[in-house]
Amino acid sequence: MVNFVAEILVKSFQYILPKDILEGTVSYEAIPLTLLQEIYFHTSNSMDESSLLKKLRYMKEWVLVQLEVEGWQADSTVKTEKDGISIFDLIHCLAVKLLTVKQEKIVYRYKYLEAWHYLSGKIGTNLFAASMYARRDYKAAFQRKNFVSMDVLCHDNQVLNEVLERGISDNHCHLRCSSPYFILSWLSLMNSVTNTKISSELDKISEHPRNPKVRYRHSYQEDGFALRHLMAAAIRLYLYAFLTGEVLELGEYHIPVKWLLEHVCETESILYLCEEITVDQEIAQGRNLTQYLEIWQATQGNLKSSIENIQEYSKGFYWLFWDCYPEIPMECFLEGSKLLCPENIANIARYIEQEYKPLPLSQCAWLFQGQYQEKYRMEWDWQSKLAIKKLLSNPYELQGSREHIQHSIDAFHERSSKRQKDYALNYVEWEGDDWERSVVTGERWLIYQMEHRRFCYKKGDQERERDIYNLFFIYLTIKESFRSEILQNNDKIGFRNFQDYQKRKTMFTTAFLEEELAQIAVRGAFQRQNLKSMELRVMPQKNDIENIRMIRIYDEAIAHKKKWDCEKKSIHEKWGMCKRDKRNKKDKWQKKLYKKYYYVIHFGKKEDNIKGNGAYGCRHWEFRKTVKQRSMAIMSMREKNPNIAGRLKGIDACSSEDGCRPEVFAVAFRELKAHEVYRTDTKQNLSPLRISYHVGEENQDILDGLRAIDEAVYFLNLESGDRLGHATMLGINVEKWYRRNQHMISIRQHDYLDNVAWLYHRIVYYHISNQDNLLEYLEHEFQVYFNRIYEQHMSNSFNMGILGKKEGHLKHDLNFNIHNYYYAWELRGDDPELYAEGFYQKSHQQGTSWGDQAINRRVQAERREIPEAAILYYTYHYNEKVRKEGEKPIAIKIPYYMMCGIAMVQKNMQRRIAKCGIAIETNPSSNLLIAGLAGYESHPILSFYNKGLVGDPAQIEECPQINVSINTDDQGTFTTSLYNEYTMMAGSLENLRGEDGEHIYKKDRVYDWINNVRKMGNKQAFSKEVPEEHRLGEGRNNDLKKD
Repeated sequence: MVNFVAEILVKSFQYILPKDILEGTVSYEAIPLTLLQEIYFHTSNSMDESSLLKKLRYMKEWVLVQLEVEGWQADSTVKTEKDGISIFDLIHCLAVKLLTVKQEKIVYRYKYLEAWHYLSGKIGTNLFAASMYARRDYKAAFQRKNFVSMDVLCHDNQVLNEVLERGISDNHCHLRCSSPYFILSWLSLMNSVTNTKISSELDKISEHPRNPKVRYRHSYQEDGFALRHLMAAAIRLYLYAFLTGEVLELGEYHIPVKWLLEHVCETESILYLCEEITVDQEIAQGRNLTQYLEIWQATQGNLKSSIENIQEYSKGFYWLFWDCYPEIPMECFLEGSKLLCPENIANIARYIEQEYKPLPLSQCAWLFQGQYQEKYRMEWDWQSKLAIKKLLSNPYELQGSREHIQHSIDAFHERSSKRQKDYALNYVEWEGDDWERSVVTGERWLIYQMEHRRFCYKKGDQERERDIYNLFFIYLTIKESFRSEILQNNDKIGFRNFQDYQKRKTMFTTAFLEEELAQIAVRGAFQRQNLKSMELRVMPQKNDIENIRMIRIYDEAIAHKKKWDCEKKSIHEKWGMCKRDKRNKKDKWQKKLYKKYYYVIHFGKKEDNIKGNGAYGCRHWEFRKTVKQRSMAIMSMREKNPNIAGRLKGIDACSSEDGCRPEVFAVAFRELKAHEVYRTDTKQNLSPLRISYHVGEENQDILDGLRAIDEAVYFLNLESGDRLGHATMLGINVEKWYRRNQHMISIRQHDYLDNVAWLYHRIVYYHISNQDNLLEYLEHEFQVYFNRIYEQHMSNSFNMGILGKKEGHLKHDLNFNIHNYYYAWELRGDDPELYAEGFYQKSHQQGTSWGDQAINRRVQAERREIPEAAILYYTYHYNEKVRKEGEKPIAIKIPYYMMCGIAMVQKNMQRRIAKCGIAIETNPSSNLLIAGLAGYESHPILSFYNKGLVGDPAQIEECPQINVSINTDDQGTFTTSLYNEYTMMAGSLENLRGEDGEHIYKKDRVYDWINNVRKMGNKQAFSKEVPEEHRLGEGRNNDLKKD
């Protein structure tokens, strides 16, 4: 039932529209079960309508029972589907069921890991934590003000916690994708509504949503995100004012004239002063009220009603009729009546409303002093209520009030002694030394206050605050609609889906500088879990100065390095002994932190632009120049500033593999890895840069991914201590993958040709027996596609001309076949410019470091002297017709025996990589959402390493036992943490059952396996030195040489 309730809650937030709540069709306290039935039936395929309605009725009974056990009255107490169920009752029951308290801290119950993971990904954790805290605090007659600890990150599995508390390392963490940028985006949006760029971006999201909703009924129509942004900002202001008692003005508030006149008459002496004045139409004719009073005083000689007395003892009346409304005609007064009788007051009010501009309510505040302040406040609140309803029900009115809304936001900011990122922080107990976690607590305060108040007001009039909680419900539905477009939780797979979400990561974090985002990401990660080390992937800059500046800025933000460097000597004088001790403790933590994180520069991959290269350029000609420029900037930084450069431990290339192979980075990565720096002046010898490379994450085909992994190892000269990022295709189940894709692949012609030739030679190289039929098929496929791509576009006279240029080749008969095509593939790790004449020429830069790395020394030198290989490599790069033909897509059906051959090559590659000591960085949540794995229990990490998990010696022997680690990748995008990644792997393995229904793995073995992976992850960190005996040099480790 817990999982079903969780689904219902999520779908309620996703599909109940704000307009339905505004129009009264739906209320927070009574969501019709028939509506929930309709939504669930059309958005899920798991149940028929009758069974669904029965389950919904049972769910309501379940909720009522849970609340009764807790001793709380339900929001909706009538047990019929017509009256429905309360959204906040659902939240409360799930909070009670899923959460518990350990050592005064809320944690989630490990046995409900699946439900908690689903809810935290879809709608976050704050609602449940707030409900739990509010319930406990209400019982204790307490209201908290500090919300730093409201994160629910940990669970109650003590054994697993003890394992993870020993320390874990995140070896694959993209810094710009690791901030909790949904909440930071939301806070930015809630504090700024006049930024035109934001409105433009929101319009784009409305036009191209990543998580469009199922239109389950004809009238279902969502508002645009720009409009929803304004609605949420206005509601949040209203709720904040309601909770704090602060004054909010959503537009121009005008005071009701009759109400004001009655108040003045009631609270001032004017009725006493004018009690003897009656209306005489003969005197009054053609005169206004002030003139009449002056004549009355002059003719009657009544000193009590003198103008001086009115001005002295009835300042409000005098201000109204001498300053604001001086021309009230006496025709408004009844003949013979008392001047200020109720009928005359009503007539005056009608006249003023018709003839005068409305009087701003704010101008009348001075008339409501002392005991009358509450009366004025009630009127203000009433007008705010009318204003918010008017704005929310009229899009044009709302858009026109953008400036008023921003003015109110700014006003709340100005009322604080400190200008914070969020006005809701005004009532939060601020932890100055914990800014990175405190900055988000304003939103938690708001949710907590609403939950806490809900428990309180049940003692009183529930009707009074129904409108407030309906607005809160609207606010939450809008917030979750933004979450689904900013965080990747749309249940879609693939790198393109991830990339589109990733582009939105800083689209709305306008209130935060980039270094602040880094501070929140890194310090927050270390504060929430026991991290041994954290590897931050950052982009290379254009020159050494910018690289140095980037690292300095990040270090100052994350570890406050500049501050604790500068203040070492002045702490005692500035802070005193007590504060010095506290400061020293903080500085020690920051210095420790500084040593625990380091940087890896990751180059972004880029698809080739054939048209941009022209006839003179090789593949990725422009991009190769950029990679070289950025690489030389890194080397320059290492030479000029080794202190800063020492923070950089490795290099990487990330982003989509499609259209950008490892060959593009081959020369640059080999050069960076070989770069040595020794400064005699500083006596510093920088450690060589290590290599990680994103590869085999998502490919056109498993075979294509395996070839890419092989290219990374071979072309980049990876060795022990280096790593492969993701490498999902190296461990994914080949048969299941092809079966899922109906054995069909869509691929570029040239990639398919390369894959065929590569597979042929891998089968031969690994001595895989009984593959004669496959080898014959591959030769046939090679010939078909080689003829289509190369043969028809290669000029025989041109080829002979190349042979004529090269001494000793003129009489050579060219014979292009699958073997010399493969040799040409091997040359792709060489600099293409060395073959610009159609044959290999030594680099003019030879003798320089860059020139020495222009060739891949793992290739047998004689390969470069094979004319067919050199010509094919030249043609691959410089023949535009070949390149255009190769780009054409084809659909290929993979025969069963080819699939079996791919599986055997995959297994042999695993063993080879394990033997070479190359590690693999796995990122479970990322891999699930990009590669489309069935679940955490299907992750390829299990086919890489199983020591500790299984006891069967045969299974252990069969597994390659590759050095692996678990990492986060983009924890902001995937709403995860390293602690969560380990937990999800452990929980999935514990719950995995065989066909007989029995658990496949024992719990103690799961934890042993987790501990083994944890240890490997710690050792994989690039901040650790690789022993010399494990480092590979030229001529060592034949497993990395090609056949």
